[in-house]
Amino acid sequence: MRPYNWVIGMKVECNYKGAGDWYAGKITSLGGEKIGIAYDDGDKETTRTGRCRSR
Repeated sequence: MRPYNWVIGMKVECNYKGAGDWYAGKITSLGGEKIGIAYDDGDKETTRTGRCRSR
């Protein structure tokens, strides 16, 4: 497994609510395995880093 090199403001894609659909957004917060996302469509979510990927 490779380490994350993410920073706040970085563009990522995340599996919204773990439902299997990936959406583009930006990182708003980082803390351990928790990541805050502001999606491009206006939704927001706090999720786990394992549900996100770099674009």
